[in-house]
This record gives sequence, structure tokens and C-alpha cells, in this order.
Amino acid sequence: MKKPLLMLSSLVVSVLPLSVNAHGDQAETTPDKVISEGYQVVEVTNGGAITGKVTFSGEDPAPIEYLVTKDVEVCGKTRSLDFVKVNNGALSDVVVYLENVEKGKAFLEVEKQAKIEQKACDYGPLLSVMNQGAKLEIVNADKVAHKMHAAEVMETGTKKTMFNISQTEQGSVSKEVKLKTGPGMKMQCEEHEFMQSFMFVAKNPYYALVAEDGTFTIEDILPGNYMVKAWHGKLKNHPQLYVPIEAGKTIVVDFDYNK
Repeated sequence: MKKPLLMLSSLVVSVLPLSVNAHGDQAETTPDKVISEGYQVVEVTNGGAITGKVTFSGEDPAPIEYLVTKDVEVCGKTRSLDFVKVNNGALSDVVVYLENVEKGKAFLEVEKQAKIEQKACDYGPLLSVMNQGAKLEIVNADKVAHKMHAAEVMETGTKKTMFNISQTEQGSVSKEVKLKTGPGMKMQCEEHEFMQSFMFVAKNPYYALVAEDGTFTIEDILPGNYMVKAWHGKLKNHPQLYVPIEAGKTIVVDFDYNK
């Protein structure tokens, strides 16, 4: 059973011909590289697919418990953040994605919109997804001021500040999000430390936000060889695997994080 940490805050598809797995503690970290913007949308017929499950075999970290001492009438007196959610060995709040895909299916229209609503001093889901180059609508629904600090998170875990946005009571602003090298960003309010969340920024539509049981599926992939990776905003040593995709066939890729 997890023991909370206390902090003081004032602020399936078709036949399965192949099954492989990778472990987060064994994955080699590749150098950060500039994201290519040359993705081409083409018609995909009889594409391949990847399905699998993400697990966590390390010691399950305890949630962090914050004692709130500022704006308690809006934020409440305490806040708990479970950054590493493990359910019977399955790890959620993970995105599995294909890296450096040059062409394939189009993004869905719903994927072209992104919104973060700050309500009751909370960002909503701990992990969200948006498109590279899309505008992120940042809404402050609270009757207190917020200041979002967004930082690009590299594969190595290092962070680079992207922007700081100060918002007065109940306002809304939009910001274009365009990462240079990392797969996602961390958002944290500088007024309220316990307000934290992560955003995966998709460079192509070949990604999947895993379900609560850790499962995922990525479909309509053109035949070829691809690097498939997992990303969790808080954890490091992201598992990755180079896999072949065949027309009309599904490959099983299971990933495991071990902190």
C-alpha cells in the first residue's frame, strides 16, 4: 500500500504474428534531435497495427500530499498527486507513439484542439495530448490568479522553459505549442505548486494514450520499420523498440517501466 509523502505548499485486431517487449530500465537513451515537420498525409489501406500493454515492475511510488496554505477558499486545504498510477501492475498516464514518421494517416479533427481549464486550482487530467503547432487554450475559471509555467521535457528528463503566462481571475489566453526536441511538456502554476500536469505533443497521429489497464493500440500504419516509444511525464528511462510493420498484420509490443 502506498504511504503518502507530505509537502507544504504556499503557492483484436488481426492475427498477431510477432510479440516483443522492452524494459524502461534497459532502454538506451538516444540524443535529443530536432523534430522534422515534413509529415505527409496519404491514404492508408490495409495498414499494419501495434498493440500491447505498459506495466510497472518497480516499487510503486507514494502519492505526494500537499498541505495548501494559499487561496484555500478556492483550492481547498490539501491536494494529492499520484504521478505514477499503477493498477495490478499496469501503468497508466503513458503515451505510446511512433517516432519520426514521414507519412501516413491524417489527424482527426478532434485532435486539432487543445484546452486546459484551471478550475478549483486544478489542471484536470494529469496527462493530456495535443498536436505540434496547435494552439493551447488556457482557461482560468477560478476567482484567483494563476501563472502557468510550461517547460519542454526532454527524453533525458531535463526541462527547458517554453513560456510563463500570468492570468487574472476568470480569463482565457491561447498559446501556440511547438516543441523543438522533447516529446512533451510539464505545466505548473507558479502561484500554486500543487497545480501540475503533463502534455504529450504529437508530431504525427501515430500515438495512443494507454487505458487504465495499460493497454493500447495504434492502427493504420504503412508497412516499414519504426521506432516505437513510451513516454511518461514523471518517469525516466523510457522503453523503446525498433519494430517491423507488415501490411494487414498486428505486432504485439509490451513495455515495462522499472524505476
